[in-house]
Amino acid sequence: MRVAGSGDRGTAGTLAWQVLQAGAGTGANDSSVVLSARVAGLDVLLLGDLEDVGQAALVPLTGRADVVKIAHHGSAVQSRELAERVRPAVALVSAGRDNEYGHPTDEALDLYAGVGAAVVRTDECGTVALVVRGGEMALAGC
Repeated sequence: MRVAGSGDRGTAGTLAWQVLQAGAGTGANDSSVVLSARVAGLDVLLLGDLEDVGQAALVPLTGRADVVKIAHHGSAVQSRELAERVRPAVALVSAGRDNEYGHPTDEALDLYAGVGAAVVRTDECGTVALVVRGGEMALAGC
């Protein structure tokens, strides 16, 4: 085990990954590790728990992604500039049902739906899987 650093990269089978950002801000959430991954022909962006500072720092480091794991369980703190830059086909929100924080927020859901993403929520769907067959992406489990 080691601490992730920006620019670290590797592979695991057919998965290739890169650390885009590690510790962009001073708060715990902005210290999240942000990963970009390529698997099954899809570009995936995993935003951790980033807040304003971390998301702003990420904008120039990324481009389009097929799938994004929305930052901080879909909290209200979401960067419109980042969402518009990434424009994912699918936006995943990992949040527990009836959590005390009110995640995901309508603001976060509307933002990603507004840039054209199909928004998938674990608080409503539970465990989900994105499946790629013949170059086509499909959702299983919701």
